[in-house]
Amino acid sequence: MFSLLFPKKNAVHTDLLRGTADVHSHLLPGVDDGVQSVNDMWAALKSMQEAGVERVFLTPHVMADLPDNRRSFLQ
Repeated sequence: MFSLLFPKKNAVHTDLLRGTADVHSHLLPGVDDGVQSVNDMWAALKSMQEAGVERVFLTPHVMADLPDNRRSFLQ
């Protein structure tokens, strides 16, 4: 999507994300279809911070077919 708006620049290299919040992050390692390790989580957070994201909300999918995604486990 961003390539359509900025054909020669990646959105990370603009100020487009400066001060924003990511409200649908999958940063809990191994919980759902997001990062699978703690190292991946830290790398993703660093990239987001460098792009200007200031807040993240962890929003894992809570689904019956994902056993570790039960509310009790996630809390």
